[in-house]
Amino acid sequence: MRIKRLNNKSLIIEVFDSNAVKQWLSVLRDEKTDLEQFKKNADNIACALGIHLADKLPVITRQIITPVGKTKGEYVDSAKILLVAILRSGYPMCKAIHEAIPGAQLALIDIKRDETTAQPHLGYEGLPQNLEQFEQVIIPDPMLATGGSALMVIKMLKQRKVKNIHLISIVSAPEGLKRVKKMHPEVEITVCAIDKGLNSAKYIVPGLGDFGDRYFGNGTLLITDSDGTDLSYHNGKLIR
Repeated sequence: MRIKRLNNKSLIIEVFDSNAVKQWLSVLRDEKTDLEQFKKNADNIACALGIHLADKLPVITRQIITPVGKTKGEYVDSAKILLVAILRSGYPMCKAIHEAIPGAQLALIDIKRDETTAQPHLGYEGLPQNLEQFEQVIIPDPMLATGGSALMVIKMLKQRKVKNIHLISIVSAPEGLKRVKKMHPEVEITVCAIDKGLNSAKYIVPGLGDFGDRYFGNGTLLITDSDGTDLSYHNGKLIR
């Protein structure tokens, strides 16, 4: 792990780039990687990020009984953590991170980028009503390009008085990072890689292509929102 400063000392980004993460990311970048291997390596990275997050949280202890005696069990205290999944690509990241912080709650937000203007449009918002109970809100977004979707979510959270926000990304572009940090310097950002920049279509270069397409293929994503609502995501649309 290292700290990256963009342009000036105030734009501080945490880069989580262990050798294992670099290896998994290289598999994701390779255009020859098939759907199964893409999923496996993306989940590995997200789980590693979850472990990294867990290390920053307090631990609670409970007595447990093993098959041969009693001992002290240690658990990550994540009950006051909210994971916000930006559909569709943010959902698998949240699920893998949740393995390391299983007490966290999950909320869904559907934001679709206009491919012509690159502007985000809100389709569904499933944030819990009692946001004040959470000590930290984590937004996993595998590809931070222009930062538009992340900024929309951050604005929604801050309008509801959320103060401790942590944005997490696998591959990011300097343009998006600078934009988020300049507008919300207090937001903590952790990424696995900072790439060269964006092309004319606002895609990250060298990047890894479209994360959602490479992770899900043409399959339907079946999900359950924090309030128990069953949803499905197919052909770029959220269906209730």
